[in-house]
Amino acid sequence: MTEAEYHANKSLSKSAIDLILECPALYKAWIEGVGDEESTSSLSFGGMFHKLTLEPHRFGIEYAVTEHNLSTKEGKEFKKEAAGRIICKQPDYESALLMSDAVRDHPQAKYLFKDYDAERAIFWEREDIPCKAKPDIVSRISTTEYSARYIADLKTTDSANPAHIRRSIAKYTYYRQAAWYLDGMAAIGEPCDAFIFIFVEKSYPHLVTMCQLDNAALEAGRADCTRAISKLKECRETGLYPCYTQDILTISLPPWAA
Repeated sequence: MTEAEYHANKSLSKSAIDLILECPALYKAWIEGVGDEESTSSLSFGGMFHKLTLEPHRFGIEYAVTEHNLSTKEGKEFKKEAAGRIICKQPDYESALLMSDAVRDHPQAKYLFKDYDAERAIFWEREDIPCKAKPDIVSRISTTEYSARYIADLKTTDSANPAHIRRSIAKYTYYRQAAWYLDGMAAIGEPCDAFIFIFVEKSYPHLVTMCQLDNAALEAGRADCTRAISKLKECRETGLYPCYTQDILTISLPPWAA
């Protein structure tokens, strides 16, 4: 399944759960949307970094690197030669490659890249609702003493400081992602022992921090996912996807403004 095909599938995902819990009307707009998977420079860089880290053998098939300005004669020629591939600038490529090397050379992360599946889409049903997820890595680690399966997810960040990471996990609701992916893998008969985040800084020296969530955080994520499913079922039954509120609110200034 291609990236475009996966995003075109409107099964319930972590990002859809975020929309439902924020405002069901936003979820409905996403379901009905056309061309809502826009590519930005940030997303493009993230995709390049993921490809170099997870599937380096496919990078040259899907990407073309150039130092040319694409508006010049040389750049236009290069663009023709690279037809069908994503074009990226040399400095961006070099930065993404250093980040990839930092992850793969990490004393703990390197073990996840010995026997793994990269970006495999999974699908299951929960309470008659089609669900989906696409783990970056599902890794199998086997020794003479034990065998385990892990989900790992790459996150680019401005700071891999644990205090900053803690705030990011809360701000971007990554705890929902961890719970959703773990439950999804269990639903397809491939339960995993842990969900591991791999945070890597975008600036040199591209420091890496790996972490997993405690049980309280995972249960908070599961509770949110359950609440989203209940809300989605109610919306489907009533045909109503409400906005933030139907009332007229009285809003005061935030403390910092007052």
